[in-house]
Amino acid sequence: QQQQQQQQQGSAAGERICQGLDNDPMLATQTETVGQVYQPPRTSESSPPSGSSSFVPLPPRTARTEPPARPQHRNGDVERPRSALQQRLRRAVLRRKALAGFQIMNDASAAGEEIEGRFVTTAERERWNGVFTRLLHDGEIHRDDLKEALHLCGYGDVRDFIVQGVVSELSKYNTLDRDEFVRFVCLYEARLYENYRSEFNEFDVDGTGIIDAKRLQQLLAKIGLAPRNSVLEELVQEVDDTGLGRIGFKGFERVQDLLRKQDGFTKSELEGFQRVFRNFDRDNSGDMCTSELASALAWLGFPISTEKTRALYQKDDTNCDGFLSEAEFIRCLRRVYEDELRAIRRFLQSRTSGRILLGQQLEALLQNLGYATSSGAILDALLEAGMLGSSSSFAGNLLSSLEDVRFDLGEDEVCQLLSTLRSREGFAQADMAALKEAFNRFKPRDQEEMPTPAIGKALRWLGHPFPFDVVQKLVAEVDVDGDHVLDFTMFMKLIRKCRDRDRKHAVAVFSRFDSQSRGMLESTQQYMAFKSLGCVDVQGTAPSREVAMDLQGFLDTVQQFRASQAELMRKNSGFSTSELHHLRHSFRKFDKDGNGEITRSELARLIEILFPDQAHLAEFRPFLTKLLLDIDVDRSDSLDFNEFVALMRKIYDQQDEQKFQEQIDTIRDLGFTYLEANQFRDLFVAADQDGSCKLSFSEVQNMICRCRHLDNREVEQLRFFFDSAIRKSSGRSADGQAGFLDFLCIMRRVSDAGWSSSDKDLPTTGPQSQSLKRHSI
Repeated sequence: QQQQQQQQQGSAAGERICQGLDNDPMLATQTETVGQVYQPPRTSESSPPSGSSSFVPLPPRTARTEPPARPQHRNGDVERPRSALQQRLRRAVLRRKALAGFQIMNDASAAGEEIEGRFVTTAERERWNGVFTRLLHDGEIHRDDLKEALHLCGYGDVRDFIVQGVVSELSKYNTLDRDEFVRFVCLYEARLYENYRSEFNEFDVDGTGIIDAKRLQQLLAKIGLAPRNSVLEELVQEVDDTGLGRIGFKGFERVQDLLRKQDGFTKSELEGFQRVFRNFDRDNSGDMCTSELASALAWLGFPISTEKTRALYQKDDTNCDGFLSEAEFIRCLRRVYEDELRAIRRFLQSRTSGRILLGQQLEALLQNLGYATSSGAILDALLEAGMLGSSSSFAGNLLSSLEDVRFDLGEDEVCQLLSTLRSREGFAQADMAALKEAFNRFKPRDQEEMPTPAIGKALRWLGHPFPFDVVQKLVAEVDVDGDHVLDFTMFMKLIRKCRDRDRKHAVAVFSRFDSQSRGMLESTQQYMAFKSLGCVDVQGTAPSREVAMDLQGFLDTVQQFRASQAELMRKNSGFSTSELHHLRHSFRKFDKDGNGEITRSELARLIEILFPDQAHLAEFRPFLTKLLLDIDVDRSDSLDFNEFVALMRKIYDQQDEQKFQEQIDTIRDLGFTYLEANQFRDLFVAADQDGSCKLSFSEVQNMICRCRHLDNREVEQLRFFFDSAIRKSSGRSADGQAGFLDFLCIMRRVSDAGWSSSDKDLPTTGPQSQSLKRHSI
């Protein structure tokens, strides 16, 4: 009677829980899919008919008795039966988890626990739980998915006969629940290590119970593990107590354990990646979204495309919560390293000697891997890595080409070279000297960091005259802590981004004019491509052209032209030849007597034309008066053209400083975070197709329509938001288009209207931003 009473009380309690979950307002909007689960079709017979929904009701289950009922599940496999109350409770919990991001965690995992004779740490339990969540169907994981689950858990050696044996030992059904899955992983590892004992003995040819590092590497390769030699050497030193470079079976087990825990990295690499993750977790949420992952990979110097970044993100998000934890980020980097290492090995295997002996071969490999760097940068990296000898006579006569260089590079040497190239950001020694000069020139003398307003000046001095909003976007990608200052390391990464941006644009222009995809441009096509890139002088003269030019020759010519233009910009106070031509035209227009000078009264009228918004501001007049005193050194009360150019540079720099401060104030007043504002800036720059740093109403509308559908009422509402922002900015947007600050005001209104809370591509704002889909930006 007591047992029956307890059962009744338990059923009543379960019913109350279900009623509470069913009445939860957060679940009320999901009534269409209550009690349903997605079933991916296994065969054509199990696929739903055309036009039907891919969501099907859960099949009925019967109580678990002996012999068990055998309802059909996943193409005829046996599914674990549950009572109706169990079904309802589980479905309600799964719905709440999917909606609120709630993850069921075992309390015992907080401090680790022993399972099936193996101590499972908290980190391991969290990782396995994440894998289980990713692959579960109706609350359980199927036998067919267990091999993929083991790979996601970090096991490179997955053997089907062990999987099937352990599953049969654990359950008579074809699915495992969460606790059974954890037991499965522990038992699989134990059975796997039993097999390793016999395989270890095969490599222990002398029967001493120990093997050397070479045989260890062969054994690891046999079981599907291929760590880099530098990683293996570090692990052998750690587990080898004798100091002879030989290990026994216990050491072999320890090496595998460390490989899995460190994801195939050395300790120093792992610590460095962990620091990068913390730096790019800018909202301190403990996870990383897509844009943060892309920035982190770029920071580390890997040439990863946007498409590959998204693929990595989706594959390594094991718990499918839309974000990467630190452990998932490390596994993502492991995939990047493994892909790069496989490409290196394939290239070496294609060589007769299995080594790289010629400069052309090395250049071909680096291009295949996506590293776009100069021959001089490669030579300097080889020299720094100690692969070309250290003689001063050779170092002083380094060529700018690799054609005549001979060396002998294997897998380890290539990996070391790539690491050196990434640490140098792909710059040659002469390039780094120029960067250091620019950094020291424009940073405050008493500081070791450069403030954001000065970065535009340094970029112009180096030949990268980007618009203000583009500069701020690039700075935000390297300013990981958001303090608006860059040290020299960050500055080098910024310049690399500028260089990569210029190169990507040049490649796109070459492809556009290579209409027949021949890989060559004829003389006329070359001129049109150079003109499109702005590589012509004020008379419209382009660089010298060849009969036919391939992509590399085109890129080299563009780079030489821009290098020459950078020299002219340094002489011309940061103005390009075309900008200088326009300034000279304005100067001559107000130089009425043609004596090469303009008076103060003439200058005042010219300032009103060039700077109509600032000319009548009360604070601008004393600023201009001070500038005139500083520039008119001969006190002639007039300016020649060179003095006029210097004055214009000072005014434009002051404008940039005002824009920057106005931007900081606007972001604060609108209630956006630094991360949110930068995400909106990415959208703004991407939508600005003509490079005017302004967006029309149609451009803003099209951008939002790519994220969500707007009905007629919402279009009118957006028009009101747009016009209101334009009116508020008054003179700032006199042309009827929205600058970035106007765009922020529009997005504030859009966010307040609730449009972004349910849209996958608009940044979410406010306190709830961490729990919404930030990654889709």
